[in-house]
Amino acid sequence: MHIILHGQAEEIVVNGETYDMPMPAQAHLDDQEVADVMNYILNSWGNDGGTMSAKKVKEIRNRP
Repeated sequence: MHIILHGQAEEIVVNGETYDMPMPAQAHLDDQEVADVMNYILNSWGNDGGTMSAKKVKEIRNRP
C-alpha cells in the first residue's frame, strides 16, 4: 500500500527479476479505490492474499 500511495522510484528485485520502472504516487485515490487495487494485487497471479478494507486503508494512511 505504501508504494500505491507514495510511489516507487528505486529499482526492486521480485522473485529474482529486476524492475526499474518508476511508479508514480496514487495518493489521490480514495480509501475504497486503494482497497480495490490492493485486493486485485493480493488475489491475482495465483496469490491468495485475503482482503483489504477501505477502513484499514484509512487507518494506515492516517498513521504519523
